[in-house]
Amino acid sequence: MASYTRRRQRRLYGARIAIAAGVIVALIGLYFIVGISADTNRKNAECTEELTGTVIESAASGSGYSTTVEYTPGYSPMTVTFKTKERHEVGEEIPVMVHPTSFTRVYVEGMSPTGKDDVIQGVIFVAGGAVLAALGIVLEKARKAKKTPAELPGEPQQ
Repeated sequence: MASYTRRRQRRLYGARIAIAAGVIVALIGLYFIVGISADTNRKNAECTEELTGTVIESAASGSGYSTTVEYTPGYSPMTVTFKTKERHEVGEEIPVMVHPTSFTRVYVEGMSPTGKDDVIQGVIFVAGGAVLAALGIVLEKARKAKKTPAELPGEPQQ
């Protein structure tokens, strides 16, 4: 069994590790909110060439649908699959925005991931990090409150 000093140090480091981990998770969340969401929106905005795409498949997949859209940039048809919340009819024509130099980068309104999705993930990370850091702070305060007078610095020992 570990000595009292070792157990006390584990509690001390456990609280500090929780605070540090909470701060790191919150910073990752901020990166999602600021960096990744802006990059996703920028990439979607670069898709400026409009083509007409046709839904060739829409099947149930988990809590949504897996929708495959076929579009033709130039002479060869290409397909892209999106996860959507609503079912699209096979044969339905929808506008597909394509990047002018890379026809594999596409944006379909209501189907493509947007920066809003990244912001939601970022907020979840920030909230989780805040909870973890708060837990560490509470543990640290509880540890300091438990100190006996003999453990306080500057106090004469009896």
